[in-house]
Amino acid sequence: GVETHLAPCPASPWRATRLNADYSLCSSYPAVLVLPRQMSDRELIAVASFRKRGRLPAMSWCGGPSLCFASLWRCSQTTEGLMGQKS
Repeated sequence: GVETHLAPCPASPWRATRLNADYSLCSSYPAVLVLPRQMSDRELIAVASFRKRGRLPAMSWCGGPSLCFASLWRCSQTTEGLMGQKS
């Protein structure tokens, strides 16, 4: 499961969202997603719509306060390549 105990921390630059609770945003991602605290759910939906199968950048690791909330992210390719061609 997603460890959400660090996301509510006031010092954390991340927040947890249940925007994918019904798996309609991305069927291969978990129900709870972590995203930058300043990013709105509306912006998250816009990013997902530009990614192949809704696979937006997703946090896969966070170091927590002892590592200044350093993080690693993963994502798939966009729906359009550099030349504007659909992939």
